[in-house]
Amino acid sequence: MGILKSLKIKYFPSYFKWVYIPLTQKRHKKVVRSIRRKGKARIAFIVSNLSMWRCRNLYELLLADPRFEPSIILFPFKGYNKSQQDRCMEDLRSSFESDGIPFIDLSCEESPANYFQNVVAPDIVFYPQPYYDLLDKGMASENLENLLLCYVPYGLNIYHVQWLFNQRFSNIAWRLYLSSPSDLDSAEEYAYNKGRNVRIVGNPKADEFMNKEPLSSVWKPQDKPKKKVIWAPHYSFVDNGLMDQGTFLHVCEDMIELAKRYSYSVQFAFKPHPLLATALYSHPDWGKGKTDKYYETWASMSNTQLETEGYVDLFLSSDAMIHDCGSFTAEYHYTGNPVLFITSNKKSLLNKLSPLGKDAFNAHYFGEGIGDIERFLKEVVLSGNDTMSETRNSFYLNHLLPPNGKSAAQNIYEDLVKSLWPSK
Repeated sequence: MGILKSLKIKYFPSYFKWVYIPLTQKRHKKVVRSIRRKGKARIAFIVSNLSMWRCRNLYELLLADPRFEPSIILFPFKGYNKSQQDRCMEDLRSSFESDGIPFIDLSCEESPANYFQNVVAPDIVFYPQPYYDLLDKGMASENLENLLLCYVPYGLNIYHVQWLFNQRFSNIAWRLYLSSPSDLDSAEEYAYNKGRNVRIVGNPKADEFMNKEPLSSVWKPQDKPKKKVIWAPHYSFVDNGLMDQGTFLHVCEDMIELAKRYSYSVQFAFKPHPLLATALYSHPDWGKGKTDKYYETWASMSNTQLETEGYVDLFLSSDAMIHDCGSFTAEYHYTGNPVLFITSNKKSLLNKLSPLGKDAFNAHYFGEGIGDIERFLKEVVLSGNDTMSETRNSFYLNHLLPPNGKSAAQNIYEDLVKSLWPSK
């Protein structure tokens, strides 16, 4: 894209709204016509983090249809530090190899963008997140706008905020496969394109949560039965426009002491946000040495463990969770287990939520610090005084079941077929 056009999009919203978006939609129609002439669509799934990979069931549906040629492309997030990028790529390679799923690792290519556009040569690209400048070396979405860009969120969206629905990617993508009718309401209100590219399909992760027996073997063996509790801290330490403040720095040392104090009755899994280590590495009071030592502490204590990969089995085999992560706010309710959200400003946070988000949060217990966390452990987890059970069940029935009586993957697959080859 030329520098002049890029500046127009950034600094002149009217140009983006009235000129660039219509031009992009014309390009979409051109690509669709090309696919119809070929009778086949090449689809690339860019995958950067194992815990964010949501499209395996969709990939398998497409693989079974001769009209589609799906491929999985590994490429790291630009915002991760080098060690985290390497770890994510290794986790992905190991997972796909063990499942017998072929992939292309572009992290090893000297010119990944050239390989992607000329060798993979996709018509349709499923992008891992909808943010500007997410990937480097020419793989960022703004360099792929001549293709049909799609997005499937890695979690249920709980927010009703303009920046999330009116960013560049949201307006120029061909399809946004979102989970809830409240997502469409937000897009229609905020997006320049009025949400015309949104399709409501349900949450792809629901397929895994609803059709899977939990594997308790993901938990470290103990000398006697203990309650299994997940602590999942977010990486935001200051106001980032969504959550008022991540609580990690306020409770991190106390959580280790709490784990030691309850070692006889509670088993803890430390499940940090993928960006937490990166944020701590650059924090003036932490750095790599202190961060790695802290993570190793959780990995090494007798009743604790460190979890940095997938989490479906971890969730399903747990008894409760403590967190301040937006993406887990709705998803943990698939388990039906009690969950505590830690925040210093509940009122401000609730004001930014969609109807689904409000209902998800209102099915939580709330606390502000380590005292509330310990009270939750003692009264709800260990003593079983769970007063929110019916509220959580109501949220599950009203919000977590995919539409049309089908899986999210099936809904996406059918939309692709209908959009590319409409029945006459």
